[in-house]
Parts: sequence; structure tokens; C-alpha cells
Amino acid sequence: EASQASVASRPRPQTPSQRLWVKQKTETFGADKYAEFYYFNRETGETQWQRPDGYESDDEIIRRVETNEIAFDQDQTVVGLLTELGALGVAEGRSVPDMVVEREEMHETGEDKGASCEKRLRQIFLAAKYCGSQEEWEDIVQANQYELVHNIYLHLGKNGQTPT
Repeated sequence: EASQASVASRPRPQTPSQRLWVKQKTETFGADKYAEFYYFNRETGETQWQRPDGYESDDEIIRRVETNEIAFDQDQTVVGLLTELGALGVAEGRSVPDMVVEREEMHETGEDKGASCEKRLRQIFLAAKYCGSQEEWEDIVQANQYELVHNIYLHLGKNGQTPT
């Protein structure tokens, strides 16, 4: 019971290296099909065959952390999402999407105020990873004659340099 209380009081890991329990594979000396997995507690040295309460795999940790970063409505369409993020569509009086205008302003001033460029690209990455299907994304990219890819390229800046 003390072990379970310890697990409950620990903060959830933000990276796989912060995890209390580590999944290990038995040595099989080349016969991997006979390998079995067990769990090793870094603090106590304890091992067990069953998945510990609260254990998260690398993928589970990454997904939890990334989905907590999402700053958009995941239920909207991919086109709506990209428009909200300023990657598609053009505001009245402009000839390019907001993200391209913002990037040009950053190069003029030499700074990325509030890391907005990085934040926008991170949200586009998360949208591509967690929203819509692969087919939806392919349709959007092709339907707009690769405008989305072009806008992301322009947003990355001159020679990939982000103003500081």
C-alpha cells in the first residue's frame, strides 16, 4: 500500500525519462520471440511482471502532454482549424494568410514577440497529428494547390532562421 500511495502522490511525468517505472525486456540471447517484458522501479529496485498502477508508456506520456498543449477546438473541420490558425484563407485587405504577414513583420522587427511563430507552428503540427484524417489533410493540400505547404514554408522564414 505504501508503494501505491507513493505513486499517487508523485506528479505525472512530462517526459519518459521522468517515469518511476521502466518497462524492460528479458534477455533472450538472440531469440527475441521468447522475450518477455517486466517493469523495474527506479527508486526501489523492485521488479514485477504486471503493468504497475499509473504506468504510462512513452507514447501515452507524449500523447497526454501534447493533447494538453492543444489550444483549438478539436471537433471543428480541418479547414476551419487551419483558417483559425491563420494558415489558410486571407483576411480582408490582405493578399496572404495571417501567418505569412506575421512572419514578414517578425523579419522586419527582428523579433518573435511572445514566440507566436513557434506557437502557431506547434499548433499546426498538433492539428496534423490529432485532428482529421490523412485523406482530409491530403485533400486540403492538393485542393489549394499546395498553398498550405507554401504558407508553412514562408512562415518558417528566411533560411529557416527565427528572429530572437
